[in-house]
Amino acid sequence: MKIACLIESLYNSRGTERVLTQCANMLCNDANITIVTAFQNGKPDFYQLYPNIKRVDLGVIDYKNNTFFRNPRKKDYKRKNLVHF
Repeated sequence: MKIACLIESLYNSRGTERVLTQCANMLCNDANITIVTAFQNGKPDFYQLYPNIKRVDLGVIDYKNNTFFRNPRKKDYKRKNLVHF
């Protein structure tokens, strides 16, 4: 089985990074795990991953404070001209 996980980065010490790292380390003996990061940019991981987990960094430059994965309409909920689908 192949599993790919997408996350902004792994250099922070937040809960999402910790849980993803623990789950990937537990599953790596039974599955091929690939972790894809967007904003890692060569920084070291905060939590240690097992060596058989593949890492891919997209190398996206963070111009707008990590808004790559966030809902762009969420901050605009007070706008008068917000179009609802």
